[in-house]
Order: sequence, then structure tokens, then C-alpha cells
Amino acid sequence: MKDNTLINTRIFNHSLEQVWSVRSQADLIKEWWWPNGFTNTIDIFEFREWGKWEVTMHGPNWADYKNSIIFKEIIPQKSIHLYHLPNPWFDAKIIFVPLDEKTTAVSTHQIFENVSDCETLKKFLPTANEENFDRQEVFLKKNIYNTIKWIKNTLIYLYKRGWPSLQYLDFYSQV
Repeated sequence: MKDNTLINTRIFNHSLEQVWSVRSQADLIKEWWWPNGFTNTIDIFEFREWGKWEVTMHGPNWADYKNSIIFKEIIPQKSIHLYHLPNPWFDAKIIFVPLDEKTTAVSTHQIFENVSDCETLKKFLPTANEENFDRQEVFLKKNIYNTIKWIKNTLIYLYKRGWPSLQYLDFYSQV
């Protein structure tokens, strides 16, 4: 690894589609993307090549940290290549690798313009990246549970009201 590069990797017990969706949709990423003690306001999230992502991180010290990001290249369900604009400038690539139908590896590579910026941010950024991975995992688990619960409850509701195409789902009436 070069002296100006930080890499974090996590294996998620979720499908590639699920992991990708929470990284590529503003209404989902806003629910989990921030390190401990922070909250975020997403002002712009244009998930397309050369689209902007403007986000203000609100720190535990009541300070605001504005971040400007440009999505350089997006290869659906494979990678997101972005530029974090000045203070500090860095190039980042997020790589998604399906390990099987229910498991996905995500690797974040951050390449800084200079070693000095990397050394400064190395004091907290790897931990902050892991905290983001932790929040993403919790959000995925919660989101999948709530989705399954909603689908189940919707099917039960429709079945009990005699929805004709659901008659074969008799086992739902027992739930």
C-alpha cells in the first residue's frame, strides 16, 4: 500500500443488490452514512457520472464540515469512482464484489493528493470508515427486516380481504 492510500474492506451478509442500493440512493444513504457522533445533511445527490454530492457533516462539537464530491465513474453493482474536492482532495474508489448470492465484499480505496494529507487523516479516517460500514450493516439488517415484515403484512391483509390471486397463500392466514 502506498503512503498516500487508505483502504477499508467489509464483508456484508447481504446480496450485491441490497448493498449497492443503500450506497446509490440518497433517501437510503442519508439514513446511515456518517461516523459516530455526526449527522449529515445531503444538499445534492446526483448519482450519475459527473454528478455532484454535496453533504454537510454536523460534528459532535457543533461544527459543520462541508464536503463536495463528484462521481467520476459509476459501473452499476461493480464500482463507484469519486473525487472529494479540496480540503482535503482525494480520489476514492468503492468496489463491490459478490462472494455469493447473499454475501458481498465492499472495499474503499482513498488515494490522497499528498502523503501529508493522508498522514493527518489516517489518525481518524480508517475508524470513521469502519463506523460507516457498521452503520451500513445495521441499516441493511433493519431495512430488510422491515421490508419482509411489510410484504408479509400486506399479503395477509390482501388474503383476508379475499384477493383472488392470493388464495393459494393459505398458510399466511395462520400467521
